[in-house]
Amino acid sequence: MDKETRDFTRKVIIASMIIGIAYLMVSHFSMLMGFVRSLIEAFSPLLLGLVIAFILNAPLSRLEAFIKKKKPEMEQKWVRRISVIRTYLAALLIVVLLISIILPQLRRSVIALATNLPVYITSVVDYANRLLKQMNLNFRISLDVLFKVPIEELGTSLAKWIEKLTPTISEWISGLDPSVVSDIGQVTLSVIKAIVKVCFGLVFSVYILLSKEKFKNQARRVLEAFLPDEIVANIRYLVRKTEQVFSDFVSGQLVEMSILRSIFFIVLSVANMPYALLISVVIALTSIIPYFGSATAVIFGAILILAVSGLFRMIVFIIMFLVIQQIDNNLIYPNVVGSSVGLPPVLVLLAVTVFGSMFGFPGLLVAVPTMALLYTLFSDVIQNRLDRKEAVRRRLLK
Repeated sequence: MDKETRDFTRKVIIASMIIGIAYLMVSHFSMLMGFVRSLIEAFSPLLLGLVIAFILNAPLSRLEAFIKKKKPEMEQKWVRRISVIRTYLAALLIVVLLISIILPQLRRSVIALATNLPVYITSVVDYANRLLKQMNLNFRISLDVLFKVPIEELGTSLAKWIEKLTPTISEWISGLDPSVVSDIGQVTLSVIKAIVKVCFGLVFSVYILLSKEKFKNQARRVLEAFLPDEIVANIRYLVRKTEQVFSDFVSGQLVEMSILRSIFFIVLSVANMPYALLISVVIALTSIIPYFGSATAVIFGAILILAVSGLFRMIVFIIMFLVIQQIDNNLIYPNVVGSSVGLPPVLVLLAVTVFGSMFGFPGLLVAVPTMALLYTLFSDVIQNRLDRKEAVRRRLLK
């Protein structure tokens, strides 16, 4: 068998295997996705550690360079250890500050909303009754029918209930139905599992950052030992592209979040809106999720402002939010995040929808950079094929 026949046979076999694997994947898609979810669940602490290490790698590298510049005589291992400790302390401080800002103001705003709820209910019911009267309908809405508790006492009762939730929790649990207690136990177990995963993820991330060069060299040696050079080159290219796209996305998104938080804080403060700092922080944090994040943020801010300042200022806030959001979508985001992560709007919506439905909230977080990576790789493949065809065309013309 000559070389040309062998190459043709090999291509046919490879194509047949690919078609067979694709058919099996499509015909058993639900089983495949279940296996993928189980695999992700099993390795979730390691994956979380990789994500944390990836996010903290950029500030860690900058801190290392700063320490080396200040103390060039220090050994590399101590530079790395000191940088890791300072990076994690800074990240912990940021998380604590965010929690200390958000939770107390959120509790106060919920209490204010509960206290003022009778006023809002009365206003809505009065408006509905006026509308029914204008339509010549005899039906009227009565607050006495809607609520057994007098409407004047509803807000006070809700506020007190929020301030003092079940002072004796053990008595409350003992009086619950066994099925409810079982559900509470399942929720508690899920929370404990999540905390354990986060702890293990932090431990993995520390080890990864302390020895990231060693892990890279070991992975490279394993690939070169078992795979052909061409495949190794393609894998290294894929890793470089992945690191580039995700690094641009993370760093650009952090800068964009900071700018967005500052703009909203300044505008809301000038407009004398309540909870300007809290709302601006929540808007910045949720901006990482396209579409759904902004919708969540505007609902959150609207409820807080409604609880304190009333309906008119809530409408003003929504208008301000929409205006600033348009400025961000058309000016800030494209220039800050960069063209390497830029995607057509339809692909952004497709990525959020598909990844969110397949992988839940983690899928929403990685949807945009993952789709950007696929978009970039596909564009590179198309460009390479066009370049090869152009080269062949030029040789034929000669």
